[in-house]
Amino acid sequence: MKILLLALILAQDSKTIPQAHKRDYISAADNCRKAKKLVESDPKEAVRLLTAILENSEIEERECRLRIEMRPGTYSRWYEFYPYHFRARAYLVLADKSAETASRIKLLEKSEKDFADSVSRNLPPSKSKLAAVREKLRVLRNEQLAAEKEPPFRKEWRTLLDEGRFTAAKAHVESSGGFLPAGKREKYLSDTKTECKKALGTATRSFYLALKDYPETGTLSRLSSSEFNLRFRLPDERDLVSTTYNYSWCRSVRSTLERMRSGEDVLQRLLTHGIEAIPMMGPLVFLEPLAWSTARDQVMAITGKAKNAPRKERDALRLEADRVRKAWEEFTAKVGESKMRGKIPARDFASLMARFPVVWEGAPATRKAIETGLQSETPQTALATVEKGLAGERKIWERLAIESRREIVRLQITAGALRILAGFESVEDAVEKLGPLGRKWKQLGGSNSPSPFGPRVDKVFRKLLR
Repeated sequence: MKILLLALILAQDSKTIPQAHKRDYISAADNCRKAKKLVESDPKEAVRLLTAILENSEIEERECRLRIEMRPGTYSRWYEFYPYHFRARAYLVLADKSAETASRIKLLEKSEKDFADSVSRNLPPSKSKLAAVREKLRVLRNEQLAAEKEPPFRKEWRTLLDEGRFTAAKAHVESSGGFLPAGKREKYLSDTKTECKKALGTATRSFYLALKDYPETGTLSRLSSSEFNLRFRLPDERDLVSTTYNYSWCRSVRSTLERMRSGEDVLQRLLTHGIEAIPMMGPLVFLEPLAWSTARDQVMAITGKAKNAPRKERDALRLEADRVRKAWEEFTAKVGESKMRGKIPARDFASLMARFPVVWEGAPATRKAIETGLQSETPQTALATVEKGLAGERKIWERLAIESRREIVRLQITAGALRILAGFESVEDAVEKLGPLGRKWKQLGGSNSPSPFGPRVDKVFRKLLR
């Protein structure tokens, strides 16, 4: 305060009021001194006193140091006569105490005007005060503008967030939020990013649950497009202002599921997704059943094709199944090396591979038994025993390769024909009695090839194939 007074004393003009005008100035100077003391403690009273001075047309000297001629050659002490400056400060105190923005602005505008009048009358300390008041006014006016504009602005911003259009919400803040204070605008941008991350968390959790609900390729493929899009819905990447590893993983998996539904082989992609999900843990547990279902269905389809496929084609199919098996084993090995070890089921691939047809090894022994039976004393009984043994092989029928099944039926027809012919019945009798086996022979693609058991047996085969 002493420095301020010194500055005022050194900077201001000094005025001497003639004795003829002393009455008005003595009262004004005293009131100005009183008002100065009341600026902080009773700013309203200070304003009242100073306003009376400034509205008195008899008081022409302002914003100066003055003394009053009391008698010719006798003067009063020097007064700090700065009614504009002091009133401006009183308005500033009142503004700081006001709780309402509109009221504060009005008081600051009055303070601004008084400081400006003080500056125009060459009181240097009022210049910095004027700048400070104008800055306060700028901030308050911006706040008032924000208070008026923010509700509709925020409503539009909230609507965009609720619609999942985070990029549009960010653009809305950047293009329409210029009226907001910088800190508040940054808060809107930060909240937009936070809301985006929350939405991604919700969407990815929903996606994981959908994977859990559809662990089979069949049920997943049978979903209608609308059902699939609803259950496996994810935010559009163009609407996001941030992303996460989990979200990127879900988008990649969804693309794979769409390929699956269009009929593509996606097993390797699913296994890759499974390995990518190891750091996330939970998603791997949800994805693994679908990957297993895909691998299982592929091997079952392959073994189904192999059931009636010739040997060369079966060998190619086995290689194909082996590739699936190796891919699955590599996947489970990588999971086993990770923190997810023991978190997913142990799958029985051996039983799947066991579905491949096997070769029946009993043909040489059966042909030998037929030859031995023909040479026995009771060939019909011996051959009937051979037939019974061949019929017993039907218990493993479904596991046998096509060639083995043909061979068993061929030997059944051979043994049956020889037994019937050994009883002195005709070829026609044999054909009639072996008709069901003949039809089976045709279904298996059997052909007429020379029999080592004579022309009559050949004739039975020819007639059965008609």
